[in-house]
Amino acid sequence: MFSKILFFAVSFLCTTTSLWAGISSSAGSETAFQQSLSESLSHFTLPIVALSVTILAAIAYKSFFIRNKSEVGRTHLSVSNQKISASPDTAVIRINKDLNIEYCNPQTQQVYEKNEEDILNQSLDDFLLAQGISAHETQEIQHLVKRQLKDAIYGLVYGELSIPRKNKVSSFQVSTSPILNEKNKVVGVALFAEDHAEQKRLMAKLIGQAERDHLTGLINRMGFDKFLEEFPASSRPGAKNVICYMDLDNFKPVNDSAGHSAGDELLKQLSDIFRQHVRSSDLLARTGGDEFVILFPNCPMEKARARMENIINSVSSFRFSWGDKSFVVGVSIGAVEFDSEVSSAAINDLCKIADEACYTAKQKGRNQLYIHDASHSSEKSEHMGKDNWHIIIREALDHNTFELFVQPILALNSADADKRKRFEIYLRLPFNGRTLRPGSFFPAAERHGLSNAIDRWVVNRTMEKVAELNEKDGVLTSREFTINISGASLSDEDFGDFIQSELNKHGLSANTLCFEVSESDVVSNFLDARKLLIKLAALGCSNSLDDFGSGLSALSYIRDLPIHYLKIDGVFVRNIETNQIDAAMIHSLNHMSKVMNLKTIAEFVEDEETAKLLRRLGVDYAQGYYCGRPMPLERLEAAKVAELS
Repeated sequence: MFSKILFFAVSFLCTTTSLWAGISSSAGSETAFQQSLSESLSHFTLPIVALSVTILAAIAYKSFFIRNKSEVGRTHLSVSNQKISASPDTAVIRINKDLNIEYCNPQTQQVYEKNEEDILNQSLDDFLLAQGISAHETQEIQHLVKRQLKDAIYGLVYGELSIPRKNKVSSFQVSTSPILNEKNKVVGVALFAEDHAEQKRLMAKLIGQAERDHLTGLINRMGFDKFLEEFPASSRPGAKNVICYMDLDNFKPVNDSAGHSAGDELLKQLSDIFRQHVRSSDLLARTGGDEFVILFPNCPMEKARARMENIINSVSSFRFSWGDKSFVVGVSIGAVEFDSEVSSAAINDLCKIADEACYTAKQKGRNQLYIHDASHSSEKSEHMGKDNWHIIIREALDHNTFELFVQPILALNSADADKRKRFEIYLRLPFNGRTLRPGSFFPAAERHGLSNAIDRWVVNRTMEKVAELNEKDGVLTSREFTINISGASLSDEDFGDFIQSELNKHGLSANTLCFEVSESDVVSNFLDARKLLIKLAALGCSNSLDDFGSGLSALSYIRDLPIHYLKIDGVFVRNIETNQIDAAMIHSLNHMSKVMNLKTIAEFVEDEETAKLLRRLGVDYAQGYYCGRPMPLERLEAAKVAELS
């Protein structure tokens, strides 16, 4: 894996300039952006590659050692290489079959504070003992090396080793890997000592990135939940605190009429407005598509009320302009006050109450504040608040009032046009004269434990409808439908058997379906996700990883998952015509996918120029309003779906 990452980075460096030269020559008349990109990409390429290699290597490095010898595509250390590649903070020594040291990299000399001539040709045990490593530890490491020389077991790890230095004792993770000659015979062993402190620092940095919303720069749901878990222990005794949930009003028309780029820009501008009304001690987070939350610690309700009302007034007076269009939006806010003595579990319940208070504010006319009053928690108010979403979702499940929509996924290159039509299934909920997207109700479904039931409904209904359409239009047998599944279903041990049963029930071929999971859900439920995806792949279904590249968290896991498609996160796609770094990132992610023999899908493709640029970057498929807007699944039979290639 590590060598593939390095290959990907070097390949990216070598090919990016020629790629854009090709773009210019093939386009006939290049745009000003393409001219600028061709001239300046060389300045961006090297730092991007350096950053990519540093971060990706840190993630992939551990996986380099845990790969089993029997796995396909394992990394070999060749006897013909006089130097062994490793991360900059890793000491490497090469040991021959006589257990003598015949090579060391510069980092080894720094770690052990020795010159090269003082290290080479020493026996391994003499060298380790001379560094102050105990006789027992030296014997264990030597035994590990002997096992490698005999059995060539990839990824034998000794563990943590403390190495005395002049002013301190440093901690290193020690591991080994066999060195093979051209006949795959073991001729030596590479011993690695990785700086544990640096690894921990990089992991902390990556975790911090995973807890940050990439669009607005605010804390995301993961970061907010983590903070709440620790809040009771850190809060001031006796203090009053407030949690408020905020949901934008009239946000959907902006996306629908001006596109997702406009919606993204609106979210960023509104986030700046929210920042103006919170203190440095407050926690502002974006927890969903157009949903935000604020924790006001050590702030009684009367003070928090003034801040929330100022937010409502500021948003109401704000006018968002996009091109020749102008939009007016609002914000509905629900709030609840609590004492610092409350437990972490109770805080989660308070979050639900604040969310439901926000829903009440919308019911009362929107663009207003509704404060939950614990003294009026009668049976009626409980029904209107806490249980409301539970009832709405349960009724939709029981009476089949959910609706299914489809959006086409089109091939960008003729070589990838395998005559199959691809679609993604979307769930909608008709409610009070509106059609709600999952962002409006699915968070509540997850809190009430209904997300798995919704997934099962979608699977059953999709197969039922596709089977009906197959009877009318045999062409549908050559189409593939992608269904999103939630984290709860990844943890459902019976979900794979349920899908198999539904396939048999409706008489559908497994290759009719593709199941899509989000990068964040895979990282949070890796073992469960891997088990389910293996089951689905064994049935003959395809698997897709959504939002790829948004957090970099899943890079170290992809090789262990039976994935067929990677969906490049739309944040990289929307501005590639004007953003050189986004274009370079897409090329990098796409190239890495090709190394792993995976197909790529770009989300949020909204115009012809974006589609053309993605095609030249080598992306396989496109999805977005330019390819087709979502339509009811029942209308698919009569729809004309074109190809972009």
